[in-house]
Amino acid sequence: MNAARPAGRQPADQVTMRRSNLALVLRHLRDAGSRSRARVAVETGLNRGTVSSLIAELIDRGLVREGDVERGGSVGRPGQTVELDGRGIGGVGVEINVDYVIAVVLVLTDTVVFEHRVVLDVQALPAETVLDAVTELTIRALAACEEQEVTPVGMTLAVPALVGTDDGVVAFAPNLHWTTVDAVAGLRQRLAGPRRLPARQLPIKVDNDANLAALGEFAMGGRAGTAELVHLTGETGVGGGVMVGGRLLRGAAGFSGEIGHMPLNPGGDLCGCGRRGCWETMVGLSALLRMAATPDDPVRDPALGFTAAARGGAHVALEAVLDDPTLVAVRHGA
Repeated sequence: MNAARPAGRQPADQVTMRRSNLALVLRHLRDAGSRSRARVAVETGLNRGTVSSLIAELIDRGLVREGDVERGGSVGRPGQTVELDGRGIGGVGVEINVDYVIAVVLVLTDTVVFEHRVVLDVQALPAETVLDAVTELTIRALAACEEQEVTPVGMTLAVPALVGTDDGVVAFAPNLHWTTVDAVAGLRQRLAGPRRLPARQLPIKVDNDANLAALGEFAMGGRAGTAELVHLTGETGVGGGVMVGGRLLRGAAGFSGEIGHMPLNPGGDLCGCGRRGCWETMVGLSALLRMAATPDDPVRDPALGFTAAARGGAHVALEAVLDDPTLVAVRHGA
């Protein structure tokens, strides 16, 4: 008599399983370093035949290369090590913020092969104009990939906003003054123009910048691999990404990340989102600059940047941080 399969349980798809195992071996080599095939098998729990097949495919894809002979005190023939390669495989990351756009190309060896930042008054410009600037910056990044023989396998756009990751629409970006901007479709259309470089079928994703920062911290930060993680970001806006069980917590509607818009003081200052007393109005850059100087002081301009103001001799800016009771807990590591 056959046991009934629990509802919702289906046989594992072989293609999905192989992709998962390929990713497992690739991550293991990234984290553990050069290894023989036998050690990879032991450390990942996969059988040796599977590991040999997976590594052969990764070598064919240019993601792994043969390393040195592993010499040690073990009995038997020394094993040939394999190690992460990926010098020719990269990803393009573009960030849009209130006063700049920046593009970075990172290859799998964690090497930055292109980085360029453009000062841009995003708040004062139409979304279409900003996407034009992002397109030009992306073209420069892709040209650098061609020059350095790097194959870009994807592009991610980071925006301080409520983002529909499935449809690529920026639903609401209060500090950019954007509402319902189809960022992914807009970039695809621009990159497909007649004077663009070839190979424009580049997968493009858009996500909240704080969520992406949390994922980056989880993957490569000082506490990489920490399954339970809260990562806060803060400039003009305040955002936060949350990892639970090693997975990004997106919330019921997929719009987590903009934690700066939690209303904490109904009678407080007006926020860019239209409500009053959001956390961002208390601890964001604009709030700190308001505390740092008198109304006629240019230090209050968020475009100047708090750090630049402090380095420029605005000691009152530093005093504002040290005296702000909302930062006492942070200062003491609470």
